[in-house]
Amino acid sequence: MDAPSGHCGWRKRAERRWLSLLVVALLTWGLPAAPSSAQTAQTAQTAQTAQPADDFETIRARALELVNQTRQEHNLPPLALEDKLNKSAQAHADDMFTRRYYDHASLEGRTAYDRYISADGSKWRLISENIARCAGCRPPARVGVLNRLHREWMQSPEHRENILRKGLTHFGFGMVVDEEKLLYAVQNFAGPGLPRELQPEEELAPLSAEGQARQALRLFNQAREQSGRAPVEFSPALNGVAQAVLPDHGLEDFKLESREDLLDALPRSERQRWQSFSVMAANCGGCGAVPTAADVRFFAQQWLNDSSDKADLLDARVTHVGFIIASNGEGMKVALAVLGLGR
Repeated sequence: MDAPSGHCGWRKRAERRWLSLLVVALLTWGLPAAPSSAQTAQTAQTAQTAQPADDFETIRARALELVNQTRQEHNLPPLALEDKLNKSAQAHADDMFTRRYYDHASLEGRTAYDRYISADGSKWRLISENIARCAGCRPPARVGVLNRLHREWMQSPEHRENILRKGLTHFGFGMVVDEEKLLYAVQNFAGPGLPRELQPEEELAPLSAEGQARQALRLFNQAREQSGRAPVEFSPALNGVAQAVLPDHGLEDFKLESREDLLDALPRSERQRWQSFSVMAANCGGCGAVPTAADVRFFAQQWLNDSSDKADLLDARVTHVGFIIASNGEGMKVALAVLGLGR
């Protein structure tokens, strides 16, 4: 509940969203409270005009400073202010103020992710959001109120998790306060995220193209052995096909083309070795900036968990494998496996 007028009471909520594998569906963490009746329809009366924060650039800089001081205390890299995140955070603070609701989702159901995309942000990034509301905070909004905001956020496990999250690189902040002493504040975070299968003590180290292929080969052969299939071998030629198919730039627009295109990427001297090819592709978002061993495990497991893909991987006719992961540096990764079926 909000505190009575004259007292500074805080309500806080945290949210994290990222893109999932293959279907690129949004996943939401956190349990926002059920919307009140005021959140199911627009306010009939026009809300009072918000008071501008005094020297808002200083306020944003202080909000970032508090976050980075805390991250430094936990041996985490600092974040940088980003205009797109500032825009999305301020838009949500203004909307909650104008229409008098309090939630990560707008009255139309738009999320922090949606607002970031509307501000021209990358759809492949991991997006997190903290919000707070204060009843009894006097305008204009001053830097001093940020200390209380930050302290309250850090005392809440969900908000603390967002502030101390690994895989983040940028920060945005929005705040509004009105003559009725009602303040809304929004923190937005963004970054490439981390590989899905990264273990707590595992080093976040880039893995070479050949290292990726050979690790994938081990995982595929473990599954084939369990199913009584003969092991497959690593093929530099098929690995070259996988590398040639994935673009150096514009990964976001990548589409797997026909097998004829794959054949064109294969040296003529190698074309007679296989009767046909089987190709699998998958992507993920918010899963880190560079390919790692954890990514290989993740993609391999996704394919082995899918009945159709598993059947391809365990096909007795498969003799050789090529595998590669490409990244756009913003959180998007695409994995491609090329399977050569013997004659």
